[in-house]
Amino acid sequence: PSHVQEIWPNGWHVPSVEEWEQLLNYVGSQTQYRSNPANKDFIAKSLASTSSWKKTESNYSVGFEQGRYDATGFSALPAGGFFDEIEGFGEESYFWSYMHIQQGYYTATDAWACCNLSYNSYSVNKRRYDHSVFLSVRCVKD
Repeated sequence: PSHVQEIWPNGWHVPSVEEWEQLLNYVGSQTQYRSNPANKDFIAKSLASTSSWKKTESNYSVGFEQGRYDATGFSALPAGGFFDEIEGFGEESYFWSYMHIQQGYYTATDAWACCNLSYNSYSVNKRRYDHSVFLSVRCVKD
C-alpha cells in the first residue's frame, strides 16, 4: 500500500524467514561454528557478541565463557525487546523477519522473530510476536 514506508535504506532489506533459516542452516552445517561440534543445533554462541551477555554456568550457551566465540562475526548484542516494558536486556536478542503470519489463529499484525538468542541457551529460536512490540532489526545488503 502507498502508506507503507520501509524501514531499511536503499539497497538493503529485512531478511525473510527463509533467509534467516538459510543462515541458521548454514551455520549449523559447519562444525567450526558449533559450541559443541557434535550437535548442529549448538550455534547461538557463534552468532552472539563476546561481551555484554549475562553470565551462566550452562555449558555451550551464549553466556558461558563469553570471550571466546562469535565465530561468524554476526555479533548479536543482548538488546532485549520492548513489550509492555523493556525485557531481556543483557539476556536476550530478537531480530525481526520480513513476514506477516496470516494463518490459523495468527493475525495480520503477527510476524516471526527468527533469530532469538538467550544467554542460557545454545540454540537459536523462532518466535511469533505482534508488531506492537519493539525488537531489533538486522538488514541484509541486496
